[in-house]
Amino acid sequence: MRFTEDKIRSLSNAISDDHFCGIYLKSDRKVFRPLRNEFNLAQTSQRQLVQNPDPNEIDALHESNVQNWSALANSLFDVFESSSRDVELAAWMLAAQIVIDPSLNTSSHFSLWFSSLVEEHWLSIQPILPAEKIRAEDDFAKQKEITEFKLKAFVQLVGESEDSSLLYSPLLLLPLIGDLNYSRYLSEERKGNLAEVRQTYQTIAMSHRAEVTALAKNLESLRTNLSSIDAGIKQHCQAFLLPQPSFQFVLGLLTKLLQVIEYIAGIKPESQAESTAPIEPAPAETKLSEEAKSVRGGAVISMNPETVTEAAPNTITPVSFTSIAEMQVQNRDQAFHQMRELAEFFMKTEPHSPVSYLLEKAIRWGYLSLPELMTELLSDQQDTINRVFNLSGLDEDGQTHLPERQTVQPSVATTVSAAEPSTPVVQEEPAQEQQEEQVVTSNSDSLW
Repeated sequence: MRFTEDKIRSLSNAISDDHFCGIYLKSDRKVFRPLRNEFNLAQTSQRQLVQNPDPNEIDALHESNVQNWSALANSLFDVFESSSRDVELAAWMLAAQIVIDPSLNTSSHFSLWFSSLVEEHWLSIQPILPAEKIRAEDDFAKQKEITEFKLKAFVQLVGESEDSSLLYSPLLLLPLIGDLNYSRYLSEERKGNLAEVRQTYQTIAMSHRAEVTALAKNLESLRTNLSSIDAGIKQHCQAFLLPQPSFQFVLGLLTKLLQVIEYIAGIKPESQAESTAPIEPAPAETKLSEEAKSVRGGAVISMNPETVTEAAPNTITPVSFTSIAEMQVQNRDQAFHQMRELAEFFMKTEPHSPVSYLLEKAIRWGYLSLPELMTELLSDQQDTINRVFNLSGLDEDGQTHLPERQTVQPSVATTVSAAEPSTPVVQEEPAQEQQEEQVVTSNSDSLW
């Protein structure tokens, strides 16, 4: 069962006059247990696909997996319509929609409905802690206990790590471009084959651009709807000073999928493409715009030459491109993001040119450690790699033990002469120096 827009309309009515979201289904074991069994069966078939199945069995396993999740989705929709709208069951349905519809169109629809349910019917949405299980006495403490119980239901959806989220496995096997999924992308990345993967699937992406664009749009929509849920429950957590279930892992995973599509196909979601598009100011706005100023080394550098003349008519303040770049780029990650923008520009304007590919290769190399880079540059030359590693110390394991520092103690009987002032003895701070050495060492592992 695919959760289309008409399903949203059919769930717009309350289940009962007293409770919009119905009952706490786990209290009715006869109804909940068969539903739980269907979920366990779907989970089992999903694990069989992840655990390196026989290539000859993949098609049969995939078909069986889709059937299991479809059966679960049918049962869940009946429950949503007639008896209960529960956070845990909503997480099951979202996972089912990802498996059933690889375009994520139905996942986008369902996450929108789920988001509106959390925003508009928080007090009614299940699970609600049964009255007989509430231990608190005053009203505030009771509401806090009920809210805490409800928040725990989100943990299965978002996970406590990236791979513990219920959505991790379905998203890992989601086809992004052709038969390329995120699981295979990660495998090829570890092997250093991303350039070949990009070259192969870029052609496929161009011939199926509409489908890839729609997938990116639905991924962005899913991420937006989950972010709305995250923002909604944050308010309730703050009201009762409760820890909030972290959505960062599942949102981060969706971001990584979008980055894969952008890297291979050069396709961004419409909202992201609009936000990064350059805006041409009108002539009047340019003239009246507030000048950009930056303080560097105690001096004010104005980006407007006319203002420089007015502020200091007798002083010439040179503004170099390097100084401007230093003010704009705070760290190497921002620098690489600017390189990515340049690569995208050349990819769109000069698709026949190797410039964009060389820039992307430079970005990838920039995030390799020196041993990884040397291994890639000297592939199939293991003897040379071993020789370079040995001579440069890259094969050394850990630090050589040094004897403890001997601190020079100042003499107690030191006399101070007015004619010849004594030089103060500064005690060394071994703890701080060791910390600085560790920082340098850790940086050298990732940068080259």
